[in-house]
Amino acid sequence: AKGCSDMNNAALRRPHFRNPPIFEQVISFAFDRIDDFEAVDFGQFYEQIKEEFPVSTMVERHNVTSEIFEGQDVRMSMELTPNISLPRVLFKRADGGETIQLQDDFFAFNWVKTPEGGVYPRFEMTSNRLWHLFAEFRQFVFSRHGIEIAPVQTEITNVNIIPVEDFGGDWKDIADVFVVDPFNWEVPGLIAETYVRQRMHRIVDTFGIPLGRLHSYISPVVGPTGERAFKFELTARSMRSAYSDAQLTEFLETGHNMINGAFMASIQPKMKTLWEAFDG
Repeated sequence: AKGCSDMNNAALRRPHFRNPPIFEQVISFAFDRIDDFEAVDFGQFYEQIKEEFPVSTMVERHNVTSEIFEGQDVRMSMELTPNISLPRVLFKRADGGETIQLQDDFFAFNWVKTPEGGVYPRFEMTSNRLWHLFAEFRQFVFSRHGIEIAPVQTEITNVNIIPVEDFGGDWKDIADVFVVDPFNWEVPGLIAETYVRQRMHRIVDTFGIPLGRLHSYISPVVGPTGERAFKFELTARSMRSAYSDAQLTEFLETGHNMINGAFMASIQPKMKTLWEAFDG
């Protein structure tokens, strides 16, 4: 993983809010498909974790996306044809606040805000939780199949939900919460209504060598009872390569820093007061 040793040279950007808008954080590892993985493996792994994650659901497979850059060995970015007969399985905590996502080439941990206990535990705790649960899965696969899983890609996603009523009256008031291009073009006959923004940035080391990408999306959403909000989703995804556990940890820390930096650069100063910013 070229350039990984310089990942942590990026400036640390850590917003601290007593009432942050984060609704969900997902941290995941992708790895080469386990050829002998079968449907029964889901059940046997469930037996190990069911006390913590008693709810299981089968869903559509997750399509692992790869970041490709010029000069990269394309073979490292090619994905093996998945066993499409195998689904992805979600193992959820009873209160819905944590979820494990599992398939034969993918493992993820989700923290989700819940009405009962929705305090964001911060990245240090969620990433430690991921490593702990992934270690259990690694040991399970080694015991059952004699295979040591070596992730070839990692990513972290923060999903923020910002209700319109917190900053304005409608989606057209987006400039009150986000730093955006002019929304209303002041063209007769056109009235600003909704706004969607998508951006991609390279994550690079101190030599400018790409390590991955940061994807950010701002989009209007409607809640279950009709309430309007903006969803602000940021994903830091590594390039596909060979990684040690230490390098995976480094990228996740750097990716988290980049997400924080992009978040702070995208919001208006008054939102920091709304979310009760403090020096942590």
